[in-house]
Amino acid sequence: MKLLFIVNPIAGKGNTRDAIPYIEKFCTEHGFECTIIQTTKPGEAPQLVRDNCAGYSVVIAVGGDGTVLEVTNGLKGTDIPLGIIPLGSGNDFARAVSIPIGLKNIEQSLQIIASKPARLIDLPSFNGHVFLNIASIGFDAEIIRDLHRIKRFIKGKTAYLLSVFVKFLTYKPKEVE
Repeated sequence: MKLLFIVNPIAGKGNTRDAIPYIEKFCTEHGFECTIIQTTKPGEAPQLVRDNCAGYSVVIAVGGDGTVLEVTNGLKGTDIPLGIIPLGSGNDFARAVSIPIGLKNIEQSLQIIASKPARLIDLPSFNGHVFLNIASIGFDAEIIRDLHRIKRFIKGKTAYLLSVFVKFLTYKPKEVE
């Protein structure tokens, strides 16, 4: 099996790099060929996937929901399965599909990728971008937009909670048709 890992080194409070030795050990022990590419900036993963995915059995997103979404957008139009090692702050999609979360469960996540058949899921899109577990407008969307600004200064769940709190104070309803 030939595996391509796309690692977001700043996901999950920046602890994602700690997964690399586990990944390398697992692949060596199971005789898998693996390539590990770390992203260097937001929005980079789709192009990294498109440029590098040919010939791989599975492309694995190592990070949070944002990393999973970017890797999914890079895989759009291919038949290559997506694997997930959920090491982000929220990991909502991984929870929805019952993938064990966190560095302490990385072995289990890798076992799922190595031994379970790929599961087909619907892949809706909007304006040419696919999404997995949620699409929002209004209040929810503004929380996430603001979260990306806050995360430059505050990490993890605290950033999310602060974003929600600020939005409760500042949100102005919009008319939608």
